[in-house]
Parts: sequence; structure tokens; C-alpha cells
Amino acid sequence: MAEKEVFEYTYSAPAQDEVRRIRAKYLPKEVTKLDQLRALDAAVTKRGNAISIVHGILYSLILGLGMSCCLV
Repeated sequence: MAEKEVFEYTYSAPAQDEVRRIRAKYLPKEVTKLDQLRALDAAVTKRGNAISIVHGILYSLILGLGMSCCLV
């Protein structure tokens, strides 16, 4: 009648890391203040780069037009 209850537990660090990675894929991402700041910085940088490229192309064409008018 005296049954001995046995509890077995095995710990494996790599298995726990894999469980955390799989779980993190399906949990909703938390947006931190740092993530918001990075997104704002990226938006400002992209817009500035686009404006600079457009101005560079436009003024290069104007310079080329002026040079061709002077040579003709």
C-alpha cells in the first residue's frame, strides 16, 4: 500500500532556448519607446535622402542644359 511518488525532471538549456525562440515568434511584438524613436529617425532620414536625390538629379539636368546651350 505504501506507494512512493517519484518526480523526474530533466533540464536542458538548449531546449529552453528553443522554446523561448518559438514562443517569441508567435507572441505580439511590444513596441518600446526606443523602437518608436528608431522608426521616427528612419522616416526622417529616408525623406531627407529622397529630397537630396531629387534635387541632385534636377540640378544636374539644369547644369547639363546650360552647358549644352553654351557649347552650341
